[in-house]
Amino acid sequence: MKRWLLAGGFALVGVAYGDSIVEGEVELGVGYLDESSFRYGKYSGLVDDGLEVIANVAFSSRPVWDSGATRYWRLQGERLGFDSRRVDVEAGDQGSQRLRLSFQETPRNLFEDGQTPFLGTGGQRLTLPAGWEATAASTAAMTTLDENLLDFSQRQRRRDANLDYRLHFADGWRLDASMRRQIRDGRSEMAGTIGTNGGNSRAALLPAPVDYETDTFDLSVVREGQRHLLGMAWHGSFFRNSDRELSWQNPFGPQPQWQPGAAFPDGFGQLALLPDNDFQQLRVFGQLSLTPTTRASLDLARGRMRQDQRFLPYSVDAELAPTALPRADLNGKVDTTLAHLRLNSRPLPRLNLTGRVRYEDRDNKTPQDVFLPVSGDAGLQVAPENGRINRPYGLTRSEIGFDGAYRLPQRTRLNFGYEHRLRKRDFSEVNTAREHVFRGGLRTQRFQAVSLGLDASHERRNTSRYVGNRPLLATRVPGSVDPEAFENHPNLRRYYLADRDRDRIQLRADVHPADNWHLGAAFAWSRDDYREDLFGLDESRLRSWMLDAGYVPTEKVRVSAFYHHDRYASSQRARSFTAAPPTVNDPDRDWSVDTRDTHETWGLSLDLDGLDAGFATTDGSSRSLDLRLDYTDSRSRGQIGVEAGPALAAADLPNLSTRFQVVSLTATQRLSEVARIRFAFEHERYRSRDFALDGVGPASVAQVLLFGEASPRYRANWVTLSYLHRF
Repeated sequence: MKRWLLAGGFALVGVAYGDSIVEGEVELGVGYLDESSFRYGKYSGLVDDGLEVIANVAFSSRPVWDSGATRYWRLQGERLGFDSRRVDVEAGDQGSQRLRLSFQETPRNLFEDGQTPFLGTGGQRLTLPAGWEATAASTAAMTTLDENLLDFSQRQRRRDANLDYRLHFADGWRLDASMRRQIRDGRSEMAGTIGTNGGNSRAALLPAPVDYETDTFDLSVVREGQRHLLGMAWHGSFFRNSDRELSWQNPFGPQPQWQPGAAFPDGFGQLALLPDNDFQQLRVFGQLSLTPTTRASLDLARGRMRQDQRFLPYSVDAELAPTALPRADLNGKVDTTLAHLRLNSRPLPRLNLTGRVRYEDRDNKTPQDVFLPVSGDAGLQVAPENGRINRPYGLTRSEIGFDGAYRLPQRTRLNFGYEHRLRKRDFSEVNTAREHVFRGGLRTQRFQAVSLGLDASHERRNTSRYVGNRPLLATRVPGSVDPEAFENHPNLRRYYLADRDRDRIQLRADVHPADNWHLGAAFAWSRDDYREDLFGLDESRLRSWMLDAGYVPTEKVRVSAFYHHDRYASSQRARSFTAAPPTVNDPDRDWSVDTRDTHETWGLSLDLDGLDAGFATTDGSSRSLDLRLDYTDSRSRGQIGVEAGPALAAADLPNLSTRFQVVSLTATQRLSEVARIRFAFEHERYRSRDFALDGVGPASVAQVLLFGEASPRYRANWVTLSYLHRF
């Protein structure tokens, strides 16, 4: 794919047009990374120490202004020597047609210090080495684990190719067509479980394959007049996964509650990977000027999602599932509807109003059946009365609201607005949720050197009666469970379905004490209050401060600085319980968690342009040296406090922390009107502490086989020297 993109791009650039001006710039050089760092190259691909090629190009052709010609082309290539390269090509005839072609490759490095005993990493079947031993269902019983651990890295790569075409085929008529192919490959992390319940389940982290391909198409026809715009569009998205399932050999030894053959060496588990799926949508849209001061727009769309990937069997062990699946595939079908009406008007010279109505519906028409699962490839198939019914989730959202702005005297503007939101869900603890949103704000530049802004909003969400066991009852065969049965505690509320008040305030001030000075300050505060005195999230708060400053003493000198501080806090409560009623109602088993996260970032920047370099240029023109220095320091800290009733044992969790520092220096020396030399240096340092990773080896948890990777830490120096030439 990359080859035909590059070939097509250079073919377009090679087209010669008369009466045109060709301009361009080429940068060629070399870079050096002083030590290997997997996370330093997380998105750039600069992982290995040593030399790398610097290659950037930019060319364009435009008509001479008085020639009457209209054809043009552009070519841009960035980071051509890296794994994060990008190429863009565009050619066209002004006012008639345009063709764009682009390719971009992006790596994503997660960690390189993982360890796993599984063979076949990157494939669909993971097996254990010949010398594997496991005498019991515990990682401590894996007596040959250490000698069979293999190093592996967790990385992915994404490649995007885009082709976009626009044609003005008649007066006021326009055709737009585009297609995009995205390919992702590499490895991701999945957890595979063997077992039937919380007591006998055992899990292992698995390196799952990633081999995805997504094709996206868009086609639209638009008619644009002086007072109106009308259009029709089709959108299609088609996802394909080359890997259907992932199976793995059970690394755990025998467990008394498992069926014979479920443990090592005969036991295997199996998971379905992301299924192939399609989405298509038809859309009609338009705008109309009703009066010189009023304009309306309408957007209507109807779509359908389909997923009919064949089911995997209930279990990889056919003897555990004598009853077949009720159907061969999900036959998933979801119809989507969108309607959006917007009206903008200026009824008074100082007043602007915007009204809107939006309706979205997700109608899930997937058929329902009773499925008889085999839990974790280790138990017997459940009886028909214990089967589970799939839930075709549906969601309807409607919104109606307006916003206004009124210009007051002395360069002051008042903003206000209201919005009503309605959400309806199927198979959920709450069927209906309503939100009322009130907004207001004030902007003023009454004082010449000072501008002030204030925004505030209040949201109130009220829900219908919360029925915590509604999802449970909807998935069970009618009459097979008690109507009062529950899985989650009856007093527990999901935060996104609970009654809530949300308040926000934002302040901003900008001061210009002199023409070459700028000072800015901002403050933001928000609070979510879950009004019911029940279990779940009680409250969350965010406070944010920001300061920035800029100073320009001369045309050649610029200095800027900023500081940003965020503090997030939340509190939640719950109860530890079992199926026994006394524990459900025992307040001595209550627990609570208070979380405090703090983030601080500050930075400095200095630009010096046109400095005297101390020698003449090759063509006798003025000599100059441009310097830029940047420093950024970012820190975060997380604190998790835990309290529990007398029936439980609890302690605060260790603190989390990160620190990220970047120092960069760029010097560009002008050699002539068309030639420059650029030197750049970047020092990057990252440190982190995470109790979930640090000191946690593959066998640290008795019932889970982990990867054992550590929280990332690295230090890297990146130096480049390049030559730039303009044509």
